[in-house]
Amino acid sequence: MRILLPLLLVLISCGDNKTTLPDQLNNESSHAATAASTTSGILALQSFTQNPFQNSGCSGLFNSEGAVAHERVLVSNLKGTAFIKLNDQLMELKLVKQTNVNETTINELYSNGEVEIDLKITKDPASSEKDNRYKGVIIIRRDGNQEALSVAGTLRC
Repeated sequence: MRILLPLLLVLISCGDNKTTLPDQLNNESSHAATAASTTSGILALQSFTQNPFQNSGCSGLFNSEGAVAHERVLVSNLKGTAFIKLNDQLMELKLVKQTNVNETTINELYSNGEVEIDLKITKDPASSEKDNRYKGVIIIRRDGNQEALSVAGTLRC
């Protein structure tokens, strides 16, 4: 009986971890799965280490300000597709609207029908043409809830 109880607790705590997304997008280190920044438990935006577009040429890579550079909260291919990780689920979003004020101010709205991401970034004045660093905010909307997170990142091809 002493052995069965701890074994039962281990089996219960392991649970069933089935995922529906491709394995290459879900194989993440444990520290990268921690929440990047939230103000409520409803919209838990999390960082991830993969770049789903690493072979496509162009990408926009954004992390929460002050975070480790390889732990991203938003990745875009600069061609209309972006990924975020929200509440332990990596989500693909499509560009719905782009209203760039000029070449240094970018406003993009992404959605997948369930989640909306509003990306509002401005080129960092200290950035060179080569490194293309941007700073701004992403606004996450889901089920009538909204959260904002300051981000920094790069756009490159």
